[in-house]
Amino acid sequence: MHEKVLELFMDLGANDEQLNFTTVYAIAKVGLAKLKLTDESKDLTPLLDVILKHVAPAGSDELSQMPLKVQPFNLGYDNFMGRLAVARIYQGTIKNRQQCLCQKNYG
Repeated sequence: MHEKVLELFMDLGANDEQLNFTTVYAIAKVGLAKLKLTDESKDLTPLLDVILKHVAPAGSDELSQMPLKVQPFNLGYDNFMGRLAVARIYQGTIKNRQQCLCQKNYG
């Protein structure tokens, strides 16, 4: 399976850094993750360990001082809480009960 993903990345023109990726096999519905298909697994610990090791934290001082910039990827409504948005924060920080202005960017 790893070889097929590697081949796809190469076909898409990935550079050397992008080709050096870590593979984690996971079944979300069951809550299992493995680094190798032959490994034993009881939970998602291998996946979480890889995330902690390879994903850079978003909290650099320079970015946290900039104005808030987020990209929502899931919107919803709850009768008790009101409007909901799940979003990725690209810069700045958000505080509890902070009011935000939503702006559409078309370009």
